[in-house]
Amino acid sequence: MREGKPTKPRGEKKMRRFIILVFAVLFIIGSVVLKSNGVNGNHYTKIVTVVSVDRANDVITIRDNMGYLWEFEDTATWHIGQVCKCVMNTNSTETIFDDSIVSVTAES
Repeated sequence: MREGKPTKPRGEKKMRRFIILVFAVLFIIGSVVLKSNGVNGNHYTKIVTVVSVDRANDVITIRDNMGYLWEFEDTATWHIGQVCKCVMNTNSTETIFDDSIVSVTAES
């Protein structure tokens, strides 16, 4: 009788390959969806409210839910109390104090 390494049943190998394939496909789909939404490791979204509109200088001041004020320049018509969604860049740091606004869109 020949001694050797025990082998796994053929069905178990196929099942393991299938599971790995499914996880790989899900990972790729998830990555594509996140990238298409503009989200990556350095970006996050923030809901804010317009608190000041300086039309002379085209500067809009917004406040986030933590009370921090942010400013951006825009010539569009914004009004006080308007709710907006910002995409923010962390600039690869841990604190928010040097984060920058990537884009601002009015919420419906």
